[in-house]
Amino acid sequence: MEIVLNTIQTIALLIAFILLGYFIKSKVPILNKYYIPAPFIGGLLLAVLMNLLSSKLKLTIDFSLFTVFFAGFFASVGLRVDKKIFRKGILKQLFFLFTVLFVAVMQNIFIIIFGRVFGLSKSHMLVFSSLNLVGDASLAHHAIELVGNDNGTFLPMLSGVSVFCIIIAIFSCSFMFKLLESKTDFSDAVKPSNPVFAFKELLIYLLLLFTTTGIAYLPTQLGYGHWLSPLGGGLLAGIVIRLVLDKFNIFKIEFFHMNFLGNIFLSLLLVTGFASLRLADLKEITPWAILIVFLQMAWLMAFSYFIVFKLFGKNSIAAYVATGLTGIGIGFPPNSLSSIQSFSEENGVIPDLIFIIPPIGSWLIGVINPYIVHLFF
Repeated sequence: MEIVLNTIQTIALLIAFILLGYFIKSKVPILNKYYIPAPFIGGLLLAVLMNLLSSKLKLTIDFSLFTVFFAGFFASVGLRVDKKIFRKGILKQLFFLFTVLFVAVMQNIFIIIFGRVFGLSKSHMLVFSSLNLVGDASLAHHAIELVGNDNGTFLPMLSGVSVFCIIIAIFSCSFMFKLLESKTDFSDAVKPSNPVFAFKELLIYLLLLFTTTGIAYLPTQLGYGHWLSPLGGGLLAGIVIRLVLDKFNIFKIEFFHMNFLGNIFLSLLLVTGFASLRLADLKEITPWAILIVFLQMAWLMAFSYFIVFKLFGKNSIAAYVATGLTGIGIGFPPNSLSSIQSFSEENGVIPDLIFIIPPIGSWLIGVINPYIVHLFF
């Protein structure tokens, strides 16, 4: 039997599994203790169920909504960035960009040295390069250009390692944050109450958010999507719209009102991403693959803990950045966002952080990373 869910049915199902994730997290103390994200729990559970039932029930979900949710989240990020956040965050954002670029370069150097010592093929080295670690299997078309005809076993392995990294990165983020939590003062983090919207006010917020999300797709529609994806388009459009609104006192956007709406998009994109994991590809994982992933993860976590946390000031932002780098470096972009959302629910929100991690970890590195890979392969 086959069931094809339309957009509304898909969103309803995704929200149900987000709530199920929160319910399971509340009932299993260790999940709460280590800040395992509810969208990850719900999304992974949905992915497991779809795989288990695939022989009897083929459930088709509209996973194309992932990009819509992502663009909406980035639109909300841009709309949260006022002049104060921009000025305070721009240098840290650039510093974080150089940090992520350094990680991508080192991942490629590591796997090339490792591969030459142990006689790995070019395709095997690509699987464990920054293409698949800082990126994910969605960049497979770049890898195919580099590998050529060696696609018979390459693509399944690429996907399998990508899925493994996405799952393991959630736990590495949680472990990293627990290491830094006792060393960090989170008194500057804000724990706001849920915002209260008047009906007309809510409509204005939704108009701004959906309009910005719509604008985010214009570069892609005009043929410039390679350089400015809906993620980057949403971010830049949001920043410009916010600056215009503030400059002419047209409408005051409250940070935590937009943060509330942005988190809805974030939760939806996270549960969509995790639910769409091709768990069957995990059968391609070998002991060698597990070893290499853990070696890449080990040096990255050591770098984050001993170097990045110190360079960013050993404060709350530094703890989030060091943890976020772990998720970006092993997994796929939403990993860090998922973990930080979970940490913020317990420890509070740091407004300046929104302009540091998402633009770099989920957008710019995705644009630059393929060129870094081409330098090495």
